[in-house]
Amino acid sequence: MFLHPPERSWGEPEHSHQNRGAALCVWIQRGRFFTQAINKGLGVVFLADDLMMTGGSKDLTILSGTLDLNGQTVTANGNVIIDSGTLTGSGTITNDLVLVHNGIVRLDAASIGVHDSIAIGNLADITSGSLVLDINGVTSGGLIDDLFTYDTGTGTFRAVTLLNDGVGFTVFETYNANDCDVFLNTAPTGTITNVSVSENTDGTYTFDTGTVDTTLGIASIG
Repeated sequence: MFLHPPERSWGEPEHSHQNRGAALCVWIQRGRFFTQAINKGLGVVFLADDLMMTGGSKDLTILSGTLDLNGQTVTANGNVIIDSGTLTGSGTITNDLVLVHNGIVRLDAASIGVHDSIAIGNLADITSGSLVLDINGVTSGGLIDDLFTYDTGTGTFRAVTLLNDGVGFTVFETYNANDCDVFLNTAPTGTITNVSVSENTDGTYTFDTGTVDTTLGIASIG
């Protein structure tokens, strides 16, 4: 189903799409809104085109259900607020993104270098939200770079959860001045044997003999 909102740039009424418990999908196409509240229960709202919200300081709020950016851009004078709902898919938000009441950002990664990303034009306030990363098909660890880019970042995710992890990665997130990255690390394997450490008179230490199982990918010590 496609939802075609009015194309006027002024005087539109406020729009609120509510359907608690419905598992249907709604597409918003060629949209201009003054304000928008999405409350879809188990449903998903897809952006088929860029969404422009006119009017001063009007917010787009996801109360429940999921907003899929679907590669599109949300232009709003106010904030995009994920309030107990979920934001997913690659795309752009030109102003602020705010996560409240454990709002969720869910992104997919097919590999370390192929993944969803969201660009925030201004502030990303993620203090009260969580990140869910679906890594179905990812077989090797490494840096998943620029999951989030933003002009200014506030806070850290309350939790980072991996879905469809077939390897058993340990996840670490990093928060930089203008982006948020995730590093997937695999647990070490193998054994270390026959390592002898001697203390020298000057307080330094010497590795006298030793071998390291090559499955660790580390050269022998000797």
